[in-house]
Amino acid sequence: MPLTFETVYYQKWNAGTQEGGSGINVYLQSKKSSVQLDSIYFRGHKTKLLPDANNSLLYVGRFKSNDNTSNLPFKLEDDECVVSYVKANKMRYFKISNLNERKFLNYPSASPKPFP
Repeated sequence: MPLTFETVYYQKWNAGTQEGGSGINVYLQSKKSSVQLDSIYFRGHKTKLLPDANNSLLYVGRFKSNDNTSNLPFKLEDDECVVSYVKANKMRYFKISNLNERKFLNYPSASPKPFP
């Protein structure tokens, strides 16, 4: 694995309004910035990993519950994800197992962050 992570977890959320939806965010906190992470595969979905605006070592993958399930090239358990990154102009992948689940978040009246 090209990176060592201090923290890896996922957290379900609910916007609190019907149009706001719900979903899961996956958080990856690395110890140092040696590679640029690209995407994450989790529970049948794929999304881009985005660095946090306040912490360049924290990446977040945001999944809305109503996203269509994809045919992914990986067979994963519910507590596993695959992360892609680019090294030497080639896409590479690594699997992370035993993701911890954090307490459910309820937002009283809005979506936590807009999706790109």
